[in-house]
Amino acid sequence: MIFFIPFIFLLYLPSQTTQTIAQAEAQPSGNWKEESIAISAAPNKRLLFLFTHSHEAYPGQADASGSIPVYHATKNITTFHPVIEQAFLEKGMQASLLEIDAMQLLSKHQKSFDQAYNVIRPHLLSQIQADSFEYVIDFHRDSAGRKVTALKSPKGSFAKVLFIVGGEHAGYAANLELAKRLSARLEAQIPGISRGVAVKSGIGVDGVYNQDLHPKSLLIELGGIENTQAEVEATIRQIAIAFENLE
Repeated sequence: MIFFIPFIFLLYLPSQTTQTIAQAEAQPSGNWKEESIAISAAPNKRLLFLFTHSHEAYPGQADASGSIPVYHATKNITTFHPVIEQAFLEKGMQASLLEIDAMQLLSKHQKSFDQAYNVIRPHLLSQIQADSFEYVIDFHRDSAGRKVTALKSPKGSFAKVLFIVGGEHAGYAANLELAKRLSARLEAQIPGISRGVAVKSGIGVDGVYNQDLHPKSLLIELGGIENTQAEVEATIRQIAIAFENLE
């Protein structure tokens, strides 16, 4: 028997995290229709990025009451999409957003949170088939606290990243090799910024993360629940640098 997770709004408590979303989150995540960034030169590579868990929020995006939501319909990870676009453009790459709010689809179809990858999959596949992308990146926010996800270095403060590779599909080795190379590049730029690469498989995890749809597909945990907006933005720029001239 399948039980559906109720869509209730929960606030973040330091000792507890949750994987439920609000039924009231009926508005789009972030402003996905902002004016396009001007491109001074033609990008030499194209990247598709998405947010499967589109309502994952950060404490730097607290609401008017000062409460820190774990999930929020608008103040969430998707608000970083202009920063991602700009950072990659500056490195000669065009980054395109998959404008699908998986959390809205879950609510609409009364699906549980763990069905997010299944819900977004046909939309992701359609976009990959319709265009040519060198890379596909699914950005997430980890549930870990600041002791795990924050870095202070001589070059500034950063949100640490963790590369997740699904190990339950035939082509996972290509994704794993790419994740290892990018992790090494990031470490060369900012020592300590990468938490490494984790291969996920077995009971209790997705194990694929839709990475079977593209041979250069990644899931990147971009900081955690206690990282600031400035730290996340600084790390996004470092990720773009790591991609520069990557083959």
